[in-house]
Amino acid sequence: MKLSTHLFLLLLTGSTLLGACSDSEILGAGYGDDDDDAMDGETGDDDDGPDDNSDDGLEGDEPEEENDFLTTEPRGTDVYVFVANPSRDTVSKIDAHTREIETIEVGDEPTQVLVSSDYLRAVTFNASADSVSVIDVNSNEVTELDVREDFNFIQMSPDGRWVVAYFNAAVEDASFDVSGVRSFTEVSFVDTVEKRVESYSVGFNPKEVKFTAAADRAIVISDSFMTVANLLVSPIELQLLDLDADPLDPPTAAEVEVTPAGDWAFVRYQGFDTIQAVDLHTGDLGLLDGGDNPTDLDLSPDGSEALVVSRDSSEVRIFDTADPLGTSALIVPTPIESTIGSLVLAGSGDVGLLFTTAVAEDRITFWNRVEDTMTSRRLEKPVEAVAISPDGESALIIHTLEDTPGENDIFTNRYALTVVDLNTWLTNPVALQSRPLRWTTSNDGRYSLFIMENNRNVGVIDYATRLVDDLLVPSQPVHIGMMPLEEEPENALGWVSQEHNLGRISFIEPYDLSIETVTGFELNSAID
Repeated sequence: MKLSTHLFLLLLTGSTLLGACSDSEILGAGYGDDDDDAMDGETGDDDDGPDDNSDDGLEGDEPEEENDFLTTEPRGTDVYVFVANPSRDTVSKIDAHTREIETIEVGDEPTQVLVSSDYLRAVTFNASADSVSVIDVNSNEVTELDVREDFNFIQMSPDGRWVVAYFNAAVEDASFDVSGVRSFTEVSFVDTVEKRVESYSVGFNPKEVKFTAAADRAIVISDSFMTVANLLVSPIELQLLDLDADPLDPPTAAEVEVTPAGDWAFVRYQGFDTIQAVDLHTGDLGLLDGGDNPTDLDLSPDGSEALVVSRDSSEVRIFDTADPLGTSALIVPTPIESTIGSLVLAGSGDVGLLFTTAVAEDRITFWNRVEDTMTSRRLEKPVEAVAISPDGESALIIHTLEDTPGENDIFTNRYALTVVDLNTWLTNPVALQSRPLRWTTSNDGRYSLFIMENNRNVGVIDYATRLVDDLLVPSQPVHIGMMPLEEEPENALGWVSQEHNLGRISFIEPYDLSIETVTGFELNSAID
């Protein structure tokens, strides 16, 4: 049995912030003064910033960075935290309220744990066994199902019934050996309810799997193809859609978005000014004018709009996803005094934040879509990541260590983040000892927890007060999450898994900053 090169621990827990840099989506930055440096996005200017986009130090095709790796995406039950123990071939099931621990034997080297949305099943990916284990959450009964060899990743459908296993080259520490025969086009579809597996060869180098909102279809995205899998029939029916890419030099798909109903897919290619629209029913292809150098592609929360940020033409282009090829795009100009290449929308779709991660610029633009206004604001430092809370009331901005050219103040050469009230634009910029790595947010949007690189302090953010505190945990944090909150904010509960030979996890109550640690859960130990 080989040791795991990476460990996925996912609580069955609450929501993350809605972010653009996304695993991720920790897009963060810090704001500057609330009033003195405020500017109207359409007419305002500022002596400290660039006057236009012509002298911003950007190469034309320099990409915006969406740092998905910065946040965890916890999933969970209302009761349990599931922790994979790769070296012991077990999963620890920890009751977050009583701290009771149960050990469940699964396949060889479990490296990833997911949980169904109905909280009835947990699923592990077992790297050395080339299998998945389906765990009945109530009875702890385990069914192990073989998948194709040499995979390293699984994704779960919204209803939790289906898991798709494949080799994902983007996974941290992803590596492979060739012993005998190895394919790079295969996926395995696992029905966790009927306990059956179907495996197929799809396009070369599967990168991601998207599901429709109803979980009736899975769309496997590869280099030059999309494969639409009809999950309602047995055996699964596959439709292979050729994206008409150059067979000798296929372009790099920077982003792919699929509408919730699964009618259309939209593809943004790095270095191309067009957006490819793919009819997922017929396979028909079309091209949409993405403006000059489109650098971000997003769907509105309800999927009715595809929004393209065109950095070099200073605009957002909005396409109607009901008939993207038959209707003209709505073009919304963005402030020319700012470089804008990325967008994060609130869950309502009514407000958004526009910014860049491609150049050291200390600005962000608030977009009120209801009032059709854009207002630019100064920040303490340039932006690395931005996220908006589930309730749309607050934002968290993570800054780069790099400073704006010529800047020299208390935040110079320091990591930082800023908490923002989006209704009043009151902010709290804070300096950080280390680079922030991951965060999680309660599903009511009241609290966030975050961890930092090589630092045992866990940050606690209260968005109601905009206060930021820290708590010291016994060991280096690895993953964080929060239990789904169904009652008052006073009952919010988060957890932090840590590096420890026998397993260690701390439970944090953000309301009163109390903390309790369980050590040795791999051996069924108890509370410290």
